Amino acid sequence: AAALRFGSEIGVLSVGAGLLIGLRVTFSMLIGSVLAWVVAPDPLFKAGLVPALTFNMVLQRWIMWPATGLMVAGGLAALMLKWKVIAKSFHGLGAKDVDQGGDFPIKWVLWGAIACTIVLAAVQKISLGFPIWLSLVSVVLSLVLMLVG
Repeated sequence: AAALRFGSEIGVLSVGAGLLIGLRVTFSMLIGSVLAWVVAPDPLFKAGLVPALTFNMVLQRWIMWPATGLMVAGGLAALMLKWKVIAKSFHGLGAKDVDQGGDFPIKWVLWGAIACTIVLAAVQKISLGFPIWLSLVSVVLSLVLMLVG
């Protein structure tokens, strides 16, 4: 377990992120990091669930992907709990007129999103050799992540 490192620093980025997410989430992340980096490695290694206690093995096997799953599940749970507010926000979107002021009609937003998706897929195909189908899947998945975060 000597290869595992656990530390902290007070930097502008850390303080700014802490101010944005609040104390409850910050303490939750602190508890999770202590459990993942200090408490869990030795019992998991002794039980034979982890082949080696290297930094990359710990980071990839039981820190990064479980944490990502927990964040997405927590965001989706919060989204499900506020379904009435979300449904209310979409009610009557198409009825507004631009001349009356306020938001754009939903048709404008949809056509703009389609145009941006086409441009995005073309740029990724030309500059990165990205398959177009993968760009489209990425856009669809980003809609779900947009609602979560």
